[in-house]
Amino acid sequence: VILNIKEIFLDYNISHIAYFRVGKQFLKWGATYFWNPVDVINKEKKSFTDLEATREGVWGIKLHIPYKTIFNFYSFVDFTEVEKIEDSALATKLEFVIGNTEFGLYGWFKREFNSVYGADISTRIFGADVKAEGSLSYGDNRKYLKENISNFNIMGNDITITNYSAEKITNEYVYRLSLNIYKGFEFLNVKDRITTMIEFFYNSSGYTENIFDNEAKRNFAIYNNLYTPNEYGKFYTLFMLGYKDLFITDLSFSANYLVNWTDYSSRLSIGLSYSPVDNVVVSFTTYLSLGEDNKEYTYTKLPVGLTLSLDMKF
Repeated sequence: VILNIKEIFLDYNISHIAYFRVGKQFLKWGATYFWNPVDVINKEKKSFTDLEATREGVWGIKLHIPYKTIFNFYSFVDFTEVEKIEDSALATKLEFVIGNTEFGLYGWFKREFNSVYGADISTRIFGADVKAEGSLSYGDNRKYLKENISNFNIMGNDITITNYSAEKITNEYVYRLSLNIYKGFEFLNVKDRITTMIEFFYNSSGYTENIFDNEAKRNFAIYNNLYTPNEYGKFYTLFMLGYKDLFITDLSFSANYLVNWTDYSSRLSIGLSYSPVDNVVVSFTTYLSLGEDNKEYTYTKLPVGLTLSLDMKF
């Protein structure tokens, strides 16, 4: 039996002015839905095959200082993979509201790592919820695949040797941006019966070459954590469509489409979910991988996937 504890923490406050949370915890860091460039705390990314999955938290101490409805200040000391206290990472966030628009300013700092700065904005335009966020650093804390090709001539024979290494970007600015637009529509007197969402993501340091067309190259990248799913290329888009109360009450339909515009591969999911009682959901989903072979979403050679799940929350 394997027991995986997603979160375990203790809460404490000082005169209801400063609120502390100590332990393993998941932090909502960022405004957009699928991609969160400002979130350099949580290690587990969102999965396209389980968008609502509970993600694993990280060990640390969170401080929250709210001030009326004017602003919220957050600070988090991250103890992940730390042997000495001075090697902890520090993340900060300041949220404030102007009119009907909420802003967030972020910072992430760790010794011997590149500092990361970010900002987000949430507002409403023409009846649609619009959210955006972005991060900026000089250099990147991620490592990338470097292909090294050497040519030799031995006894009149030309020999080419290819090997791979992991390198960081050190001498240029790296930025990541996401934009989310969400709108619900009333249909047959049911509010938000139809929901639509589109989210864009741009990664300035994304790969432009294909790392999946060679098995040795692909395996080196995956086994050495040089590939970040859904952030491998430079530009992505996620489309989402939902329809609730399909034929009967509590039966919902969803269609989601994720595109990597760098290599033109994509994933499509079509699903039905039924919630007969509160906190119980039965789901059936079909997944299709589209595009040429040996691209990000087609290299596994499994073009179709099916999932049947039962979720219960207590």
